[in-house]
Amino acid sequence: MLAFNSAQRAHQNFNENHPTVLGTLLISGLRWPVATAVLGAFWSVNRIIYAIGYAKSGEEGGKGRYYGILWMIAHYSLIIMSGISAYKIAMA
Repeated sequence: MLAFNSAQRAHQNFNENHPTVLGTLLISGLRWPVATAVLGAFWSVNRIIYAIGYAKSGEEGGKGRYYGILWMIAHYSLIIMSGISAYKIAMA
């Protein structure tokens, strides 16, 4: 039961972050398509590692999620890139 709850929490965390990433991929991809694709792939792979680690370490309080925590680097990088892209587009 604890493993199911951990998997469910990992999935909900994904659902909370996925719309933001989709928006940032669309906006930052207009200016930096290759970097955006690389960061998007990096985000996706680390989200899978995060979910598997979280689900398999439910008895330990979900400590396995720290293996995939690097998704945050890609997430915030994409947010910054999309902010810069939006600013440059608005000022053009």
